[in-house]
Amino acid sequence: MRAVIPLQEIEPRADASCCGHCLHSEQGVACGGVDPYEPCDNPTYEGPADRIAMALKALTAVVDPETGRDVMALRLVAGLKVDQDSAELWLTVVPHCGGGQAISSGCFEAMRNALPDTDIYVQHRSATPTAV
Repeated sequence: MRAVIPLQEIEPRADASCCGHCLHSEQGVACGGVDPYEPCDNPTYEGPADRIAMALKALTAVVDPETGRDVMALRLVAGLKVDQDSAELWLTVVPHCGGGQAISSGCFEAMRNALPDTDIYVQHRSATPTAV
């Protein structure tokens, strides 16, 4: 016996909740073929070495829910800039595709715990930053 799977038209639609490549149908939203993870081979780090080390160590605890691997192993950190009052983290994940939202939130919480009394900013960019 063969199963019949009905095909439905899916149309691309950009809105505030997706990257513009999302496909919407009655069953929900699916990725339109864009890889939501873009590894970064040359992350840039700026700031005191001890604070950078604390932040990077904390980020190893953030696990991608789809792969089960941590963000450092997946090379999803494009840049990190830390000073005494703030920390800016640039990730290469698309925030609304795959586990992007969970990764972003996890990174924010991990850095907030590792660097208390520090303003934390998590942003998204391509894997080839020109400067942090």
